[in-house]
Amino acid sequence: MESECITIFRRALQEAGRDYMDIVTMDTSSRKRMMRDLDNYYSTIGTRCADKIGMEMAKSALANIKLAQLKISLSFRKDSENKTYDDQEIEQYVRKFTDDEYEAVEKLEHFSRIDSMNSESIKTLLINRDDQIYRLIKEWYNENMENFLSTIDILSGKNVRGEISQAMEEKYRNRFQKITEGVISFIQIDPGQIKKLFNNYERVLKISLDLENRRSKIENELTEMISGNELDQIYNKVLEATTLLKNRDLASLKSFDIESPLKELKTFELKMKGKINELENEMGRLNSDPDISGNPELREIEMKRIQSLIGDSNYKMENEIESQIGTLNTLKKLIAVSSKSGTGTFDSSFACSEEEARIREVAFFETAESLFTDEKSIRLSNPRMDFEGSVKVKDIINSNTFSEMNELNGDGTYPVKSRAIMYRYQKRRFLRNDVRIGVAFIYNVHESEIYRKEGNMGIGIDQHPFNNSDLARILGVLIETSNMENSYIIAVIGSPNGFEDSVIDQVKNSSNNGVDSKNFLLLLKDMRNGNVYFNENNGQSVEISDILMAKDQPPGKDKIEKIRRETLDELKISGIARLKSIVRMTDCSTKDVIYVWKSMEKEGLGIQSKVQDEEVFKKK
Repeated sequence: MESECITIFRRALQEAGRDYMDIVTMDTSSRKRMMRDLDNYYSTIGTRCADKIGMEMAKSALANIKLAQLKISLSFRKDSENKTYDDQEIEQYVRKFTDDEYEAVEKLEHFSRIDSMNSESIKTLLINRDDQIYRLIKEWYNENMENFLSTIDILSGKNVRGEISQAMEEKYRNRFQKITEGVISFIQIDPGQIKKLFNNYERVLKISLDLENRRSKIENELTEMISGNELDQIYNKVLEATTLLKNRDLASLKSFDIESPLKELKTFELKMKGKINELENEMGRLNSDPDISGNPELREIEMKRIQSLIGDSNYKMENEIESQIGTLNTLKKLIAVSSKSGTGTFDSSFACSEEEARIREVAFFETAESLFTDEKSIRLSNPRMDFEGSVKVKDIINSNTFSEMNELNGDGTYPVKSRAIMYRYQKRRFLRNDVRIGVAFIYNVHESEIYRKEGNMGIGIDQHPFNNSDLARILGVLIETSNMENSYIIAVIGSPNGFEDSVIDQVKNSSNNGVDSKNFLLLLKDMRNGNVYFNENNGQSVEISDILMAKDQPPGKDKIEKIRRETLDELKISGIARLKSIVRMTDCSTKDVIYVWKSMEKEGLGIQSKVQDEEVFKKK
């Protein structure tokens, strides 16, 4: 029996002596099995072997078994922070120990690497100026490990049981003795070494303090900027403007001084960018200063702090300040569009009744609100939709001035007769790609029909009933409003062949469209030529500004070659799908790709053609 107890004792100590880092790499079933084995060793030694191996040895073994079980439970507890265990056995193990015991063993096991050393190897590492041993010893004293025993003592008030406290004390004393003897042996070789060691620590501490002071100064300035009254006062002005929009107070909105908070926000944004730039300069110093780069631990800590600050500051700027700037810019352009489209006040060339004015105002605010909501649901005015004050559009249109709105026909069309109407489309039609529609006021339509076709994003221009003058004015407003932030123009082409030369003449001679005639004519020409990056009834569109800008801003030579190469490899994809694919593969912008496509088109490559032209490409 005595030999059996000695064997069990040795196995128990071997199993209990596992390093914490070894335990955490074991799978769940292995750790559970180890926990059960330790329970059996504890029971056997405690009940049958204590007198055989001696009480002191038995007591030490039992304490180390409990400490090993604590380490296993700590590993389960750490795992549960990232995943949920549906296992009663594991939950029981985790509840078996106190928070104070977990805290103490985690601190002690942080220095488990010392167990694999002896005082002589520590001395040798110090002589060889091993950076890891310097940091390990420094960390030992930084963590106040010389006072560790007082934190697990019964008088400390901590809830650490006697057996566990005993095992921890044995571990601690063994490690502390190795460090002490190793350092003393190192000093005995050359007493001047310890002075150099302390001088090095002092220098590192001074560098660390200097880094912290510089970073803290920028951090405090940023905090003061963000939490100060200045930003609150600007936000209050933005809130005032959006409240006027919400209350549909167009008169007050038009007289509101939007330029003032807009200028203040942009100035504030520049100041924040300046502070972020200072932080980035500090990042550069971490890499270039030899005193810092020679201390990787210090550099890494400071690098993480600065990166975190830069990330938080950029998030604040992009998600709050730039968002507010965008809101004000959108309001500014909405007000400008409302004036030109006749909303609220109307020019003398187009007299309108009170009912017409009401429809225009409803159109303006309903469209404006769609730009400031996340749901992006775009409602089509229909006979059963209630607007503010329970006034129904049907009731307004059903006056002497307007014709009755018809029900949805079986062929998918929804004819609407009106002289002043705003159109928007239901979310399920074309917002699958998170495209935000821009403001589009159609006015002075002269008893015309607007068709909404199933699967078609815009007005069926190929079958439009408008006269050329009306069509030119409608398109002018659509193009004008397409430059608004966060908005897209939904292409209004059913078939580009529907454009007549006289329409272009009307645009050229029109003083009401508010757009650059040259760019507008080029755009119309693109539409007539059927360039596929507009509308292919597939729910996608391209921002108009990309097409206009692509005419005058060539990309670099490398980009041009890359786009040409990828384009010729992507012949089986047509239309917008091809455009998006080339943009993704080349990491170029939409306007860069369109520019190259246009130059290829001039070479006779027929770049805007469909799949059937694949052989033409290959021959060219």
